[in-house]
Amino acid sequence: FDEPTSALDPQSSEGVAALMEDLAKRDMVVITVTHDMDLAKRVGKKVLEICNGEKSYYGDGKDFFIK
Repeated sequence: FDEPTSALDPQSSEGVAALMEDLAKRDMVVITVTHDMDLAKRVGKKVLEICNGEKSYYGDGKDFFIK
């Protein structure tokens, strides 16, 4: 998904997030590009952060959002 909640109303954003969670529960890998940190925190089991074209973090989503 590329910016899946961009320009969506809150209800539609919730539907997209719920779909992504459902796919993850089915052991599907979902790759998402987003600036929406709330969405990333909600659905991101693994997080890859890229800053200035370089990998700045890759690992567990829970650890990423603690820093």
